[in-house]
Amino acid sequence: MSILRDFTKSITQIPGWTDSLVSQAEVTTPARAYALVPVIRRAVRLRADAVAGTPYIVENASGEVSDLWNIGALLWDIEASLLIAGAAYILIIRDRRGRVIGLQRINPQSVTVEYRDGATYFQQAAIGSTVWVNSAERHDMLYIREYDPSQDVYPGVSATATALEDAAVSHYASAMLAQYYRYGAQPALIAFVEGATPADKRELRSRLSRSVSGIRNAFRTLVLSRKIVLDKITPPLKELVIPEIDSTALAHISTAYGIPETMLYESAANRATAESHRLTFWQDTIRPRLMELERSLNDQLYNPNGLALHFQPEQLSVFQRDETERSGALLTLCNAGVPLQLAMEILGYDLTDMQWSQLAQAIPDDVIDTAGDGEQDKRAALSAELRRWRVFAERRVRDGRKLREFRSDIIPAVLHAAISGALETAKTTDDVRRVFAAMEDYP
Repeated sequence: MSILRDFTKSITQIPGWTDSLVSQAEVTTPARAYALVPVIRRAVRLRADAVAGTPYIVENASGEVSDLWNIGALLWDIEASLLIAGAAYILIIRDRRGRVIGLQRINPQSVTVEYRDGATYFQQAAIGSTVWVNSAERHDMLYIREYDPSQDVYPGVSATATALEDAAVSHYASAMLAQYYRYGAQPALIAFVEGATPADKRELRSRLSRSVSGIRNAFRTLVLSRKIVLDKITPPLKELVIPEIDSTALAHISTAYGIPETMLYESAANRATAESHRLTFWQDTIRPRLMELERSLNDQLYNPNGLALHFQPEQLSVFQRDETERSGALLTLCNAGVPLQLAMEILGYDLTDMQWSQLAQAIPDDVIDTAGDGEQDKRAALSAELRRWRVFAERRVRDGRKLREFRSDIIPAVLHAAISGALETAKTTDDVRRVFAAMEDYP
């Protein structure tokens, strides 16, 4: 007898949980991942809450604080849109004179972007014919996008898109377990029946399905009049290593969002570890993001209108302990004779250009005699001034801001011109260090 004829004597019983699992919603897009996968939802909300909860100020040219358009109400949506869709769209509302009078969020899932003839066009599907344009003549949309190595115009690669496959793994692992237990924890079976006719097999299939499918039948006794042999075709759950697979997926998701695992889904070993991971999250993930948002908001919205926005994360409690230690280091440097402004730059104080200027004006000229008497004092003063310039240049390059003129009465004009010219091509902090290292032997 052939193998195929032998198999006609068996009944394949596929439990209800497998059919239900196949029909489960699939994680096919970042938006679906946010809707279906709890850890994705938590990651997006953690990042968006952090950005939206950061203090900020908006200054005009006179240093007066004035937030005309309440950008703070839109920061949560901007960050969430970037994390899910790879781009955020804020419509700039103007009056008849072209003055900005308000801002309105546009759902990124409904916007299509097209670039042609040197202009970027935005169209929202829900509105149809309405098209907004960013060009040299007009700027309708505040358009912030994630980085994409393959193009520079359309929405970039979002964190959720990067983690999409791992989000799907986590979702399907959970869905499989849920459906498995929902339908009575019954594995897929093959039932071998001795002497069964086709009619017997149909009846037995029906009785098996009714009797053992479903959680309410998980412990029901089934009585049959003839001998059957049941073979499992579903491997035991312990052999599927679901916890290990899910743990790997969660670790990848944590990396994609830049969130420590102890903040996302695991408990920290102790309070010190939790605080350390929280500070790392703010320093390595949120502060760089705030710098990106600050540049985009200033370039597209605030600077063209004579304003400047500055985030102030250092005011948050998470940085207070770090600030206390830094204040002690600042006092130590100043007591050792280091000029106040140089000490603040060495310790990484992030002030605006206006605040640095106000600080310089507030320091009396006789606080530290940088000129001194004799050649040795002059050389020491010059070295200190060059160090101050280098730290100043490094800070601006690191923050992605354009280098501006460094004014000094100590640095000779020839040396000042040489350094200024060399810094014009500096793109990284290493470039800045090389410029100043080359000037160490200046006579």
